[in-house]
Amino acid sequence: MQTTLQELEKDWDGVEFEKHHFLETYDKEFKKFLNKDNLRILELGIDKGGSLHLWQKYFSKLSLLVGVEKYSDKIIIPLRHPLKFEIGDLRENSFYDRLKKYGSFDIIIDDASHDASDIIQSFENLFPILADGGIYCIENAGYSNGLEKFAYQLLLNANGITDCLDYPERMNLYSWWIKSLHIENQLIIIRKGLWNYEERHHQVR
Repeated sequence: MQTTLQELEKDWDGVEFEKHHFLETYDKEFKKFLNKDNLRILELGIDKGGSLHLWQKYFSKLSLLVGVEKYSDKIIIPLRHPLKFEIGDLRENSFYDRLKKYGSFDIIIDDASHDASDIIQSFENLFPILADGGIYCIENAGYSNGLEKFAYQLLLNANGITDCLDYPERMNLYSWWIKSLHIENQLIIIRKGLWNYEERHHQVR
């Protein structure tokens, strides 16, 4: 029987990590990826790298695990396949070109600065390379000031409200591709999936 993230945490003796209050939800959200071949994960803000060690223990078919941190001297987890580090400043748009070179990711986790403007900048750059069926996780969202409008816009997109009553020319990337949204205490999860024309366009009477 597959070990859960919560069970791994209970007996954890690796590099420390701070995701304890998200693991119950992640056990539900990540379950569909357990047997996926060539699984690809990107995490922003890895600190010492403990969560990367956790993902390596949990997912048996990882083909790529990319961890992003601003300063390399914080990281103590050893670098070995399928792990890669990218060191740089996520506030610089040019830095995202390095991440986009990897191609698509099935899971993207933002545990970086927790500042609203940084969260939005990362999402706008990285949501396009999230794979169809993938999930984008924003951690510690409650710590941010000014994130309310962003979360509200995600909600509108997920519900198709931004289709402006059947005017497809007014649709955008997010209203076509945000399949559903999960929000709980300090955690936002955006599930990606392409809506088809019939599902999205119906006359509201």
